[in-house]
Amino acid sequence: MTTYEIPFSVSHHAMKRAVAMGLDGDEVRDAMLRPRSVQPCGAGKEYRQRGKITVVATTEVPATIVTILWSTAAAWRDDAETVRSRGDTDHRSMTRLRLARKAQRQHGGRRGR
Repeated sequence: MTTYEIPFSVSHHAMKRAVAMGLDGDEVRDAMLRPRSVQPCGAGKEYRQRGKITVVATTEVPATIVTILWSTAAAWRDDAETVRSRGDTDHRSMTRLRLARKAQRQHGGRRGR
Protein backbone atom coordinates (compact mmCIF):
# COMPACT_ATOMS: atom_id res chain seq x y z
CA MET A 1 0.00 0.00 0.00
CA THR A 2 1.32 3.39 -0.99
CA THR A 3 0.90 6.30 1.37
CA TYR A 4 0.91 9.93 0.34
CA GLU A 5 1.56 13.11 2.22
CA ILE A 6 -1.35 15.31 1.29
CA PRO A 7 -0.77 19.06 1.67
CA PHE A 8 -4.45 19.88 2.20
CA SER A 9 -7.39 18.82 4.31
CA VAL A 10 -10.97 17.93 3.39
CA SER A 11 -13.96 19.24 5.32
CA HIS A 12 -16.62 16.85 6.57
CA HIS A 13 -19.08 18.35 4.08
CA ALA A 14 -16.66 17.89 1.14
CA MET A 15 -16.05 14.28 2.17
CA LYS A 16 -19.80 13.62 2.21
CA ARG A 17 -20.10 15.24 -1.24
CA ALA A 18 -17.31 13.05 -2.64
CA VAL A 19 -19.04 9.91 -1.38
CA ALA A 20 -22.46 11.02 -2.65
CA MET A 21 -20.97 11.86 -6.06
CA GLY A 22 -19.24 8.48 -6.31
CA LEU A 23 -15.77 10.00 -6.60
CA ASP A 24 -12.54 8.32 -5.64
CA GLY A 25 -9.67 9.95 -3.81
CA ASP A 26 -7.50 10.25 -6.91
CA GLU A 27 -10.07 12.45 -8.66
CA VAL A 28 -10.31 14.80 -5.70
CA ARG A 29 -6.54 14.88 -5.16
CA ASP A 30 -5.89 15.62 -8.85
CA ALA A 31 -8.42 18.45 -8.90
CA MET A 32 -6.71 19.97 -5.90
CA LEU A 33 -3.06 19.42 -6.82
CA ARG A 34 -3.16 19.40 -10.64
CA PRO A 35 -6.13 21.55 -11.67
CA ARG A 36 -6.78 22.45 -15.32
CA SER A 37 -8.02 25.87 -14.21
CA VAL A 38 -8.05 27.94 -11.03
CA GLN A 39 -10.37 30.90 -10.47
CA PRO A 40 -11.02 33.04 -7.40
CA CYS A 41 -14.50 32.65 -5.90
CA GLY A 42 -14.78 35.05 -3.02
CA ALA A 43 -12.90 35.91 0.11
CA GLY A 44 -10.06 33.47 0.56
CA LYS A 45 -11.46 30.71 -1.68
CA GLU A 46 -10.92 29.46 -5.21
CA TYR A 47 -12.40 27.05 -7.74
CA ARG A 48 -9.98 24.32 -8.82
CA GLN A 49 -11.35 22.39 -11.81
CA ARG A 50 -10.12 19.16 -13.33
CA GLY A 51 -12.14 16.74 -15.40
CA LYS A 52 -15.72 16.35 -14.28
CA ILE A 53 -15.31 18.01 -10.86
CA THR A 54 -14.51 21.38 -9.34
CA VAL A 55 -13.31 21.66 -5.77
CA VAL A 56 -13.85 24.82 -3.76
CA ALA A 57 -10.83 25.30 -1.52
CA THR A 58 -9.44 27.89 0.82
CA THR A 59 -6.35 29.74 -0.35
CA GLU A 60 -4.61 29.47 3.03
CA VAL A 61 -1.73 27.05 3.54
CA PRO A 62 -2.48 24.27 4.11
CA ALA A 63 -5.65 24.58 2.07
CA THR A 64 -8.97 22.98 2.98
CA ILE A 65 -11.44 21.62 0.43
CA VAL A 66 -14.76 23.15 1.45
CA THR A 67 -17.04 21.45 -1.09
CA ILE A 68 -17.02 19.58 -4.38
CA LEU A 69 -19.14 20.41 -7.42
CA TRP A 70 -19.75 18.91 -10.84
CA SER A 71 -17.92 20.87 -13.54
CA THR A 72 -20.56 20.64 -16.27
CA ALA A 73 -24.27 21.25 -16.57
CA ALA A 74 -24.68 17.76 -18.02
CA ALA A 75 -23.10 16.17 -14.93
CA TRP A 76 -25.39 18.21 -12.65
CA ARG A 77 -28.42 17.15 -14.67
CA ASP A 78 -27.42 13.46 -14.71
CA ASP A 79 -26.83 13.52 -10.96
CA ALA A 80 -30.19 15.14 -10.23
CA GLU A 81 -32.01 12.68 -12.51
CA THR A 82 -30.32 9.69 -10.88
CA VAL A 83 -31.19 10.79 -7.34
CA ARG A 84 -34.74 11.72 -8.35
CA SER A 85 -35.29 8.39 -10.11
CA ARG A 86 -34.29 6.51 -6.96
CA GLY A 87 -36.75 8.57 -4.91
CA ASP A 88 -34.62 8.98 -1.82
CA THR A 89 -31.35 10.42 -0.55
CA ASP A 90 -30.71 8.54 2.69
CA HIS A 91 -27.22 7.24 3.46
CA ARG A 92 -27.82 3.68 2.22
CA SER A 93 -29.21 4.96 -1.06
CA MET A 94 -26.29 7.30 -1.58
CA THR A 95 -23.86 4.47 -0.85
CA ARG A 96 -25.59 2.28 -3.44
CA LEU A 97 -25.43 5.17 -5.92
CA ARG A 98 -21.71 5.66 -5.27
CA LEU A 99 -21.02 1.96 -5.81
CA ALA A 100 -23.11 1.90 -8.99
CA ARG A 101 -21.20 4.89 -10.40
CA LYS A 102 -17.89 3.28 -9.53
CA ALA A 103 -18.94 0.09 -11.34
CA GLN A 104 -19.96 2.16 -14.37
CA ARG A 105 -16.52 3.79 -14.53
CA GLN A 106 -14.80 0.41 -14.25
CA HIS A 107 -16.89 -1.01 -17.09
CA GLY A 108 -16.33 2.02 -19.31
CA GLY A 109 -19.80 3.43 -19.55
CA ARG A 110 -23.21 4.10 -18.14
CA ARG A 111 -25.44 1.17 -17.32
CA GLY A 112 -29.09 0.92 -16.51
CA ARG A 113 -30.20 4.04 -18.40
